[in-house]
Amino acid sequence: MLQSNILSGIPSDEEIAALVAESRKTKDCDQDDSVSVSDGSTIVESPHSEDWPMPDTVFFRTADGTRQWEESVELLSTHSERFAQMFRYERTKGKEDDVDPCALMQGIKRVPHTPGCYVLDKAIRKEDFDALLMGVRPKLGRSIPVDRLDAMLLLATKWGFDDIRRFGIDALSRNPHRDPVQRIVVARGAGVPQWLRAPYVVLCTRLAPLGERDVVALGPRSTMAVCQTRERVLKRRLGLVRGPAPSMLMGKWTIWHPGCWGVLVDGWYAALLGDRYASCGLGPKEALTAAIASYGRELCTSCAFLLQDWLELEKDERIAEEWLKRLLGKDPEAWGREDA
Repeated sequence: MLQSNILSGIPSDEEIAALVAESRKTKDCDQDDSVSVSDGSTIVESPHSEDWPMPDTVFFRTADGTRQWEESVELLSTHSERFAQMFRYERTKGKEDDVDPCALMQGIKRVPHTPGCYVLDKAIRKEDFDALLMGVRPKLGRSIPVDRLDAMLLLATKWGFDDIRRFGIDALSRNPHRDPVQRIVVARGAGVPQWLRAPYVVLCTRLAPLGERDVVALGPRSTMAVCQTRERVLKRRLGLVRGPAPSMLMGKWTIWHPGCWGVLVDGWYAALLGDRYASCGLGPKEALTAAIASYGRELCTSCAFLLQDWLELEKDERIAEEWLKRLLGKDPEAWGREDA
């Protein structure tokens, strides 16, 4: 397995070229004739033609020059047709292609006058590239941490690593406990519209409002849709206590006892309109229960039994989905369209 090198300082392109040449000169003395791929098989390398301007490995470095990777041409080409085209263009010196595929690749460019050396865009962190390589390289029995899957999936989608993309989608589909905004961002970037409904509905029905980072990540179009939908959901919830007070029928209270109704109204307003419970990440019912308890009061047994049916929180999800479709579009793919 080829190891990553940490460079000190920020070397120039010329210094990088010299390092590349020296590294390749050293490797020529003990070059292996095969490379391992992630499915456990082995690919035997065929001799390259004399006009091949780059050896069997290529170099990538971060935009600030603080990190460099040396990777197998064969391994990357096996996983990504786009990388294969990029390397083939350099091998043939552009004789077979009119346009340099590297010019069409987002987030990566060639180092001038240095075959087989590439620079990552500053938006791509070294941790992101490491995450992609964890999917490309042999696993050797190791599992990929969940917190690295997002970056791996996004880069795999961007650069055409289709098998790694499929793996990432499958792994993240089995991990439902995720931040809804991050879920939306990943679903957009990876082109997985079926992931969008659930996190959008969560944003519209949870007590906590959107934060500043959420607004930046979602963009103005999605932010406006979420905020307008939240207003509709809040209107329904407030309507529960703004309706007629409990009444008597044949000498019995129809729904709530008068004392319990007063407790419920106070607790519901505190749960919905205060910041205390939203910041704790509580759901509506849990926030209501906590608010009532904070007053040192409680509902009687029969009224507490009716609480779940009275809240009808499933209605909030239906309202949220209905309004999101009006504001973002009925097609799930429209929900994933990023703001210009």
